[in-house]
Amino acid sequence: MKKIIVLMIMILIVSGISLSGCSGGGGNDGEEVVKNEETVTDEEDDYSDGEEVTKDFDSDAILDQIKIEKLGSYERKFSNTTYRGYAIVAKNESEYDINLSATFIFKDKNKDLINSIDSDEYSVNAGGSMLIYVNDEMEPFEDVEVELDVSEPYSKVLSGELKTKSTLRKDKVVIQLTNNSKKDAEYARVLCAFMSGDKLVDCNYEYCMNDDDILPAGKTRTCSLDWMGKNVDTVKVFAEGREATE
Repeated sequence: MKKIIVLMIMILIVSGISLSGCSGGGGNDGEEVVKNEETVTDEEDDYSDGEEVTKDFDSDAILDQIKIEKLGSYERKFSNTTYRGYAIVAKNESEYDINLSATFIFKDKNKDLINSIDSDEYSVNAGGSMLIYVNDEMEPFEDVEVELDVSEPYSKVLSGELKTKSTLRKDKVVIQLTNNSKKDAEYARVLCAFMSGDKLVDCNYEYCMNDDDILPAGKTRTCSLDWMGKNVDTVKVFAEGREATE
């Protein structure tokens, strides 16, 4: 089931909306790292398996509890090719862990279709937030519609138990990702939104796992992402992963 959100943007003025506060790590509300300031991360959370939820998974009701923060549009240039994209932060205010994806529909000033791009699918814990973005080679756009799609996870979501500790260097962010759960996480990755003031300038991700595509329980791995010479002063960092299956 999909929920459609219309995001009206002006090409000449792009506003980035920061997440509330500057603390957080992993798949909770993200970590915001600012140049020349100490890295702020979550206190250690006391996670437990909790009681089994037996209520039906109602995608319509869950979609109504997904709140959107728009970060805005951005461009990437490689040689003579320009890639344009858009990013949002989706907060899951439901009591359910979910798989969440989005379709971004780009239109020109006449509301004519330019492009439609599906995002990756993300594992988002109950109460957690996730960066969702797409980009592609296309002409400038003015309007964006976002259709969210929710499904029930096929394995336990561990995003909320993956914690980040990040440091900004001269041209990159170095991230330590720790699996605080008692389960191995598969395809654990960090996702970053690179900001210059309030303006979004790029988005990217990197996997943090061993050769078996696993971040073992209780272990930490380090990865880094650069911003390719752009002027960046703040990076919003999110983490995603799910329990490894045999």
